[in-house]
Amino acid sequence: MDTIEQGTNVGSFGCEINGPYDGYVPPNPCVSTVANGVLSNQNNLDAKHLEHTWSGAKSRANLTWHITPEILSYVTWSQGFRPGGFNRAQAHVSGPLAGVFTPPLFYSPDNLTNYELGWKTEWLDRHLQVNGAVYREDWKDTQIEIFDPGFTGNLTFTTNGPDYRVKGLELQFIALPVQGLQIAGAAAWNSSEVTRTVNFIGTNGQPINITPNPFGDLGSPLAQSPPFSGNVRVRYSFPLADYQGFVQLGAVHQAHSYASTDRVTQELVAPGGAQQCPRPPAPLNPACTTAYDDPAFTIYDAAAGVGKSNWEAQLFIQNFNDERAVTWANYREFVKSETVAPPRTVGLRMTYRFSEK
Repeated sequence: MDTIEQGTNVGSFGCEINGPYDGYVPPNPCVSTVANGVLSNQNNLDAKHLEHTWSGAKSRANLTWHITPEILSYVTWSQGFRPGGFNRAQAHVSGPLAGVFTPPLFYSPDNLTNYELGWKTEWLDRHLQVNGAVYREDWKDTQIEIFDPGFTGNLTFTTNGPDYRVKGLELQFIALPVQGLQIAGAAAWNSSEVTRTVNFIGTNGQPINITPNPFGDLGSPLAQSPPFSGNVRVRYSFPLADYQGFVQLGAVHQAHSYASTDRVTQELVAPGGAQQCPRPPAPLNPACTTAYDDPAFTIYDAAAGVGKSNWEAQLFIQNFNDERAVTWANYREFVKSETVAPPRTVGLRMTYRFSEK
């Protein structure tokens, strides 16, 4: 894979035509700027010769075995990757890392190797289907996005972070115990950990030791990877005069998870406002970290409907327990922001299916 970046880094940081800059107007502010009286080409991407070739091979192998007509097992080994790329610019760094750190101009691919043993089965005269898999994933050189204007510069940049190992189990089932009744569900258990961590590399080529490590300590979990998640749905269909009716209940549960693996960004003030949060590389108050632990949640849904031939009318209630489930939290706007699940929603849905005569 060949990658190349051309053009101009146009933005509010040094590339807007609004008058003299350091007492001098460059001939074209969007391809050259003046810093400390010296003309530079930091906004001209063509001048940086941003070209890279990432080479290698990725493979996949799969072996299946029909143990019986109702039981199939398989083993899969597969590899995947995301290509490398370039950051927008090497932003000016202020604060404790000024003069000792510059955000990387480019980042390398990250790679994942998956080992999976699975099964697909049918039981009780095909009234019960149970599928599942156990797996291990080795994720190396994970690409991580970092943004902290007071610490690593005023632009978001991507860099290669630690290695992770994820071990998991997935189960899925569909049961038809009696006529008209369907019970379906799925669950996943995951255990993740950092197996190799990294540090920022200074302008002198040496690691910069920061406490705590912004990329996570050995054994720390992967972000947005709850140790358990599952769902179940029960649906009962029944005749209603000349129509077909149904009622349905469902639930989704997710255990706690961390919002981010980025432990660089720190809140400005500790909870309660009792003290100012110290900035790296000084020892940090753990309460200031923005690797937020999003709490577990359970959401319930319900629906009932009636239909005939090609049409159906359905009354539904989503999140009828009105759970304020936090799905992600961040500190990008210098205040804690949370993304939550939609609140209780009641609606009427009409469906018509067109078909050829």
